[in-house]
Amino acid sequence: MDEAERQQFAQRLSALSLKDARKELMKLDRSLKLKYYRNSIWDEFHSLYLLPQLGVSVTLVEKEDRDAMTTGVAASPGGQT
Repeated sequence: MDEAERQQFAQRLSALSLKDARKELMKLDRSLKLKYYRNSIWDEFHSLYLLPQLGVSVTLVEKEDRDAMTTGVAASPGGQT
């Protein structure tokens, strides 16, 4: 892949959900290898995929939603306080 193809591919993947992005990667290279899954780096989760037939590695980045964390309701297991 040249630089223009990589940029176009990155834009296309960024518009997809994580599940759809993984499906898209599998379509491109059936010998897809998952190097690491949801490696936590600060407030992001990184998943690295290797596409050996294309000679490309792809890192999918998920951002943690801080608003969802602060508006959650804390509950104790079994009704303990």
